[in-house]
Amino acid sequence: MRFFMKDGLSIDESPLYSEEGFTPVTHDVQVLEDTVTVTDTIFNMWMHREPRFYQTVFFAGRRWHIGGEQIFFHKGASDDNSHSGNCHTGYLLYKRLNRTLYSYGNYPRSWARPGILFRLAEFYLLYAEVLNEVNPSDSRIIEYVDRVRERAGIPLLRDIKPEIIGNQELQREAIRKESRVELCTEGQRYFDVRRWMIIEDEMGKGGQSGDVHGMDMEATNFRDFCKRKAFETRVMGERKTYLYAIPQAEILKSRKLVQNPLW
Repeated sequence: MRFFMKDGLSIDESPLYSEEGFTPVTHDVQVLEDTVTVTDTIFNMWMHREPRFYQTVFFAGRRWHIGGEQIFFHKGASDDNSHSGNCHTGYLLYKRLNRTLYSYGNYPRSWARPGILFRLAEFYLLYAEVLNEVNPSDSRIIEYVDRVRERAGIPLLRDIKPEIIGNQELQREAIRKESRVELCTEGQRYFDVRRWMIIEDEMGKGGQSGDVHGMDMEATNFRDFCKRKAFETRVMGERKTYLYAIPQAEILKSRKLVQNPLW
């Protein structure tokens, strides 16, 4: 859950972040053609997050944007237990989901969406990364990262972290954290970790090796569901996985081909 908080800080830095308790939230919900005011109980880990979190992640207890149904994933969440098989993590992907589709009335059922090869935010972050490696004192480094943060609707680095300006290592870390959030689920993280050669570092391991955590899908009530639990253990965080093994059958076909290092 490496999305920032609404104050622009990471969950490790922000006083707003908590993995304990629940908060009642009163808000308006669109229920088909009507707007209804409801009060929902939200796990505090999902409170006070930045806008990109809510545009990317559909968490338990959140209401669907058109029908207004409150969705849960734990066992017993519906009469037929249908929700318990929706996901392994306790979350659904909300990013790139068309918000006008709904299987009811005159709402559209389908929508053709072109594939996105590059986004402007990606170019901004790549540009900032290159500038930082060439000349860490270049003022455009923070400027281009902040262009991404401004569009995301969170405080700018130049305002909340002026101490990192000009520090190559801290700027590099900020760029990588911003890339991880902005390009989430867009197929970049896997390659960035290998391009940066950080697969063995703590920042590189997240989601690619070790225990991967989600909510407790075996829980029979919402409060127990909100206890984090490892759902999978991944073993890709090893140096040898920068280059995968060449099939032995291919090596035997050649007198010159040799196996990649560490395999």
